[in-house]
Amino acid sequence: MSLNYIAVDDEAIFLEELSEKLKVYPFLRETALIDDPFEAIQRINQTKPDVIFLDHDMPGLNGKDVLDQIKYKAQIVFVTSHLNPIQEVINHDGIATIQGYLNKPIDNEILKKICLKLNNTTESHHSVSSKIIIPNGKKEQLYIDPSNLSYLKAEGKYTSWHYTDQPADKEVNLLLKDAKDLLREKHIDFNEINRSYIVFENGIKMKRHKDLIVYSNKEEHEIGISEQSNLLNWIKKKFR
Repeated sequence: MSLNYIAVDDEAIFLEELSEKLKVYPFLRETALIDDPFEAIQRINQTKPDVIFLDHDMPGLNGKDVLDQIKYKAQIVFVTSHLNPIQEVINHDGIATIQGYLNKPIDNEILKKICLKLNNTTESHHSVSSKIIIPNGKKEQLYIDPSNLSYLKAEGKYTSWHYTDQPADKEVNLLLKDAKDLLREKHIDFNEINRSYIVFENGIKMKRHKDLIVYSNKEEHEIGISEQSNLLNWIKKKFR
């Protein structure tokens, strides 16, 4: 996942140096290099970059002043000539998150640690936020990737969740009815094949007579199709 960044510093030479050093990290994409803090506030809130490298010591407005004007969840890296982080920045409690401090001149090892932290933080957030979080009979929480779902099967008061290329999660503490409500809430499409099964398009291989062939952990399984299933018209179009 790529991250767009803006760098703000009143020293144009430093901006060029930082830009060159950041080219080593392919997940960082430059949006702008800005040497005017007033212009920076406008550009930042217009383009909403993922990351902002922000100099603290600038004429007119300092980095803390710019930080206070950021109105979304950006990741901030403060650039400073101070040996220790500035106390007023440490105490910042705004919506943006401070991910590190970069001293001048740039230490390549510190820059590397900060950049990798930026990438890991974003990937971790994306990984969790894009998944379904549900209770499990054996675990406190279960994180499910919707893109890997093949089908769900009712198992009394539980459901089993089957995936295209990994082992199923069985005895998930969720009724099929409640699972369908959760999927609809997450805007995840599925088809009700009969009273006990729902299937996802990426798990379907083919139709065979009155059965549907689906994948579970890379193996084929047959599921009977109810005559009342709203899936029949879709199947006829897909496998005619």
